Amino acid sequence: MSSVQKSVYYCCVSKGNRILYSYTCGDNEIETLAAMCLERSPPYHVWYSQTIRKRTFGYLMEDEHIYFTIVDEGLGNPGVLQFLEHIKDEFKKITRDTKNGLKGSMSGLNSVCVQEQMVPVIRSLISSLEQVSQSRRNWMGENPSSHPGSSPSPEGNPNNQAEGATSTKMPLLGKPNKHDRKKMKDRIVEIAGGSDEHRRSTDRGVKIDVGSIEANSQGLAMSHCPFKESGRRIKYKMVGVERYCVVTGGRGFAARHLVTMLIESREWLVRVADLGPEIKLEPYEEGVLGEALRSGRARYVSADLRDKAQVIKALEGAEVVFHMAAPDSSINNHKLHYSVNVEGTKNVIDACVECKVKRLIHTSSPSVVFDGVHGTDNADESMPYPSKHNDSYSATKTEGEVLALKANGKNGLLTCCIRPSSIFGPGDRLLVPSLVTAARAGKSKFIIGDGNNLYDFTYVENVAHAHICAEKALSSGGEIAERAAGQAYFITNMEPMKFWEFVAVILDGLGYERPSIKIPAPVMKPIAQLVALTYTVLGPYGMPVPQLTPSRISLLTCNRTFSCSKAKDRIFYTPIVSLQEGLKRTIDSYSHLRADLTKREGPSKSYLLLGSGKAADTLLWRDRKQTISALIVLIAFYYYFIATEYTIITAVSKLLMVTTFFLFVHGFLPSKLFGYSIEKIPSSSFHFSEERCHRNALFVGSIWNSMANTLQSLCKGKDWTLFVKVFSSLLFLSFLGSKSIQCIYLVGVLFAFTAFFVYEKKEEEIDGIAHKALSLSCKVKSDISKKFLRSN
Repeated sequence: MSSVQKSVYYCCVSKGNRILYSYTCGDNEIETLAAMCLERSPPYHVWYSQTIRKRTFGYLMEDEHIYFTIVDEGLGNPGVLQFLEHIKDEFKKITRDTKNGLKGSMSGLNSVCVQEQMVPVIRSLISSLEQVSQSRRNWMGENPSSHPGSSPSPEGNPNNQAEGATSTKMPLLGKPNKHDRKKMKDRIVEIAGGSDEHRRSTDRGVKIDVGSIEANSQGLAMSHCPFKESGRRIKYKMVGVERYCVVTGGRGFAARHLVTMLIESREWLVRVADLGPEIKLEPYEEGVLGEALRSGRARYVSADLRDKAQVIKALEGAEVVFHMAAPDSSINNHKLHYSVNVEGTKNVIDACVECKVKRLIHTSSPSVVFDGVHGTDNADESMPYPSKHNDSYSATKTEGEVLALKANGKNGLLTCCIRPSSIFGPGDRLLVPSLVTAARAGKSKFIIGDGNNLYDFTYVENVAHAHICAEKALSSGGEIAERAAGQAYFITNMEPMKFWEFVAVILDGLGYERPSIKIPAPVMKPIAQLVALTYTVLGPYGMPVPQLTPSRISLLTCNRTFSCSKAKDRIFYTPIVSLQEGLKRTIDSYSHLRADLTKREGPSKSYLLLGSGKAADTLLWRDRKQTISALIVLIAFYYYFIATEYTIITAVSKLLMVTTFFLFVHGFLPSKLFGYSIEKIPSSSFHFSEERCHRNALFVGSIWNSMANTLQSLCKGKDWTLFVKVFSSLLFLSFLGSKSIQCIYLVGVLFAFTAFFVYEKKEEEIDGIAHKALSLSCKVKSDISKKFLRSN
């Protein structure tokens, strides 16, 4: 018995800050270690185990209780979990029976009655561990489950039966039968998919009930608290063992969330590897990541994946590598994608082998199975790679994934690939910002296609969680690790949603117009192809990467849904944040991009250009009554004077006649007519003051002097820019002179009442286009000048 008892150093049941029951081997150091471990229970797991220095630390969290044990590593993870499951079942049964017997008169679950009943149960459980050690190979990798409704003891061994406990036909921890193995598998899936409400805070204090409870004659002692009732916190330390993990591309969108989650788990010392020479923290990162960098629990490493020596240096001493580095998928640059996604991945794999890294989790993409034409409806991992990919990013990600999967088992390295679909969440610099940009440009009202295509989106924290699930599965050993390794897994929120409805929810949440106007995809694809062709010509001259590409049109109009059954079965992945909650968090995080916060301050350029007076109010449609009145007058003027094709002298004469008649009639009308007041036009309205005459004269003189200076500059023959401006202006006047007065009048009125109005509404966008066009023209001019000089 003593040799068996040495396999279990400590076990307990706790709730909140109280230890309700505990067994200890009598070692004070073990008790101190257990208290530290309980204080830092894993926050993202319902079942968790870790082996350090030949001791396995096991946690099982359920119904706000923590079942914890420290055992010899020889028992293996399945044995530890089954041991804790039986402790949980027996504890629940005893507390339920005790409460029923005392009719709720117990002063707490740490009563002597419960303690005394737990002692023989724990003794029997520890005794049965010997059978686990002997038969471990027979059921290694099976997923243990609880056996409700029984208080088991080994059949045929009455000395080990607990007094007052019911007998069972099955050993406590013996070899499970076929029915129990099925229950075990169901249980492990349930545990691995624990929800948010099962998470535990990483900042739990430990307060152990004082007052020792004497053990029975078997020598089992109840734990005595090595600390005082004050419940002071103990600073966590990783039991003297430093475990390193590396996150490549650690400053990327999803990688930042993974880094935060790894730091919060307090299981790893995290190396953040990225291309930048130094790390620059965003304000929201100052908390977790900033503190970890200052304390040494995280470290930044500058590394270029295309340089194998730098990669090896970054991975030295690491146990796990999360390879998440990848270039921007919207940049269609095959050379860049190949150098990072293929050659960079090869360097990471070679460095893992050379540095004896144990596990590599490679971040791939669902696009590896997308051919750019056909959608995917609940596709699983059996779907083959297409013969031709949609773009260079997808093609090179496929090559990188193949390399990672083939590396599995190389020099003991275990690998797997994660394919997260359509990631979104706080910190995203692509999806939400591009939607807001489109909304501000007035493009968000359009839907490409019929708008019914389904998408699988993945909240960024679920992506990080999936990577951790994969690492845990690979580190579990036995059949679990064997089934998880060398595989690719689709990761989603498991809640398919119409793509355009997803876009509408985000835009609506930020105060922008929801998409409503549908444009057929066959109409958009030729336009996208023309834009792509234009980019191939003007791209070298600074034309920005177009957002509208044929491949993107295909992505926006097809179904993209994937099955996560394999990930759920082999790495025990289930989302920890729902789609609706993820959307809410995302919208809240982009409050600075809300529509009501982007209104212009001060007058617009159009308003200032038009003189900031009545003319500006009229042409910018601010006073609609005044604008409509002006349009009526201009239309009447057109039909009476211009459309009649009178000569200028005739038209002016008729205009003066109408004006004279109006003024004469207006002059003899009474001040009031039929109850309406008639405002008289004062004679001063037709009088030019001396100051005004002087100002007009100066204006005319200024124009004349400007023209004279221009002619003088042209005569010198040196200012080519001025020559081009003057020549272009005269050419434009010549063009206008060739047109009829009717055409010029109509175009001028239409331009005046629309151009300034549109410019005021889209001022930033138009200025941006003008600036890009100017930059492009300057670049073209520079290139032409260089070629001209070289030829000479």
